[in-house]
Amino acid sequence: MNRGQSCLERLFYPIDSGEFLAKFWPSRPLLWRGALDRIGLPYLTQLTDLKAILAMSRGPVKGWNQAGSVNSSPERALGLYETGHALYVPRIDRYLPELGEFLRPLERELGVPRHSAHCSIFAAAANSVIPMHFDMDFGFNILLRGRKIWKLAPNEHVLNPLVSHDTSRPGPDLQPYVKETLPQTMPKNCSTDEAGPGDVYFLPRGYWHETKAVEDCIALEFAVTPGTWLDVVLDEIRAKLLLRVDWRESVLGVRGTPTTICHTFESLREMLAGISEDINTMTAEDLVARANHVPRDFSPLTWFRRNPDKAMTVEIPEIRGRSQSVVKVFGHEDGLFVSDITEESASLCRRISEEPGPFTLGGLLDELDLEPQTIVQVIGALEEIGAIIRCDSTTTYTGEIADAAQA
Repeated sequence: MNRGQSCLERLFYPIDSGEFLAKFWPSRPLLWRGALDRIGLPYLTQLTDLKAILAMSRGPVKGWNQAGSVNSSPERALGLYETGHALYVPRIDRYLPELGEFLRPLERELGVPRHSAHCSIFAAAANSVIPMHFDMDFGFNILLRGRKIWKLAPNEHVLNPLVSHDTSRPGPDLQPYVKETLPQTMPKNCSTDEAGPGDVYFLPRGYWHETKAVEDCIALEFAVTPGTWLDVVLDEIRAKLLLRVDWRESVLGVRGTPTTICHTFESLREMLAGISEDINTMTAEDLVARANHVPRDFSPLTWFRRNPDKAMTVEIPEIRGRSQSVVKVFGHEDGLFVSDITEESASLCRRISEEPGPFTLGGLLDELDLEPQTIVQVIGALEEIGAIIRCDSTTTYTGEIADAAQA
């Protein structure tokens, strides 16, 4: 397969990313069969050796059987496996950074915040079962070795769960919004499929599922946990309240005489009135910026272009025996420049200096494998020295912006 293809195309070829996003993402499951080599990921063959996987893992390993789950050290996990437990080895992308070369583009294609995705390993001996449960994240499960039976059913009991759940009683985090008794077994009309090496199962968030290993199995999962708008709006409210001195006060006056407590009530009523003002001024643009971990005045749809009155170059001179990137902007009598920037920042500056037309912050976030904070810092510095300018509906570049948006 062509490594130039999108991540979703490599997983579900010949389905392209547009078709997957339109027909399946985020709520419709999909089992896609194909040879493992179509995915083109490094280290896949190395991930079929359970002992090697456990040797590289440094965190806890979870074991499952029909009696429930148990946490174990990597050193003891092999013993669980040999007694019929299925194993879950989380976050192996921390030990194989090459997997990040797939995760970051996958996040961009799915339209989720950076670092929402991670990789884990599932290992199960023949006949071992992972009982009925649902997960709080979206899963792309790639079977590397063996054969596995999947049972799936839509979750009509819990929509948009904030925690994962097995068939024991609901935990404290589920109880506020789950009032009915959850089922203990898969429904009779659940779908049943058998997957083999190279097959990929996309599992939507919250979907009931149960698996049984027909043979010794090892699977690699790309789990996507983008957070919720609840998380984002609470973070935004907290950021606003941090600016208010009264909300930073200690919690006092909640016990004592009736006069003391009534005084606390009055103070809190005044503070709560201020929250209403903060919420009323909150915008959709604020929340999208916070979800992308960028300042509110740097929306992903904020358009920029190079200042036509100034020329920008990036130089790497030798200064005192070491290389130091310098961005120089000509055309201003003050001779403004940004100096001693990182190699990543210099690369971004070169990219912007070669941009012939308008561009967006969101486009740079999608295109470049850089942290949002790095891109925002560079954009802010270049805007401050006049190397780039913002475009809006009042500029003469509206036609170019429309053309760039369509492209």
